[in-house]
Amino acid sequence: MSAYDVAVVGAGPAGCTAAHRLATAGLRVALLEKEQLPRYKTCGGGLVPRAVSLLPGDIAPVVERHCHRAEMHLVDAGLSFGAERPTFLIMMAMRDQLDARLADWQAPPPRYAQGVFAKYAALVSSASEGAVTSAPL
Repeated sequence: MSAYDVAVVGAGPAGCTAAHRLATAGLRVALLEKEQLPRYKTCGGGLVPRAVSLLPGDIAPVVERHCHRAEMHLVDAGLSFGAERPTFLIMMAMRDQLDARLADWQAPPPRYAQGVFAKYAALVSSASEGAVTSAPL
């Protein structure tokens, strides 16, 4: 049986990003998803630039469209709004492909091979055991 420091439930964009950041910090992460990936989801795969900048890895291969213009029409009120940007307002992808790509990440190698950060990463275990800082590497 494997031991993990944290379990992240849901392998969508938010769950995969959280799992990636925790693994990068040196934690042992279990990413849990109730369905086998890739799986079709009816919810949209629209991502704003800020969200894209936080995602682990490159999602360009699964992006279907970059939307630079958006419009909203409130017919009953007789109102219309629009926005157009040179950079994209939203990036569209099918959720089955996006989620599968994000869930396919691998924990990166430790950033530090020596020094206090390397010692910390090597010695810190689960929260119940704490960190031992006097042991040799």
